[in-house]
Amino acid sequence: MKKLVILSLVLALFTLAACSQADEKSAVELSAADTGVSKADIQSSENSIVIWDSSLPDTADKLTYIMNGETQSVYEVTDKDVIDQCISALKTITVADKTDTRYSDDTEVLIFSFENGKEYKTVFEHGNYVSEKTAYTTNGYNSFYDIVSDGQ
Repeated sequence: MKKLVILSLVLALFTLAACSQADEKSAVELSAADTGVSKADIQSSENSIVIWDSSLPDTADKLTYIMNGETQSVYEVTDKDVIDQCISALKTITVADKTDTRYSDDTEVLIFSFENGKEYKTVFEHGNYVSEKTAYTTNGYNSFYDIVSDGQ
């Protein structure tokens, strides 16, 4: 009986280990999906990445904030003051190093809509900036997140 219990525990551990490896693979495959962000979303200058391209207007008509967690929430923000604060905060975020850590269950997509009908899209995963299929750690994201989450 004791051998049967030990064998059952060992099988359970192997099953958990196999599931955990499968989950990691799924997360990597999911996070490798194209986010739709193009190289035009960033501007490089002297080895730094700027999230808000200086050629974009300083204000937008609407901000669509999509939060993907356990469920997806979509918020439409039209309050100009909140949108302007978000843009100002985006300008202060600095992008640091590339990271291999990806989050498929903590993604924020921000789509700014302008008067001329054009849109600007930027993506964050757990506070990391995502450009195409590459994620970067950031500094200053929390102050941006505080504004966005208050504006919902």
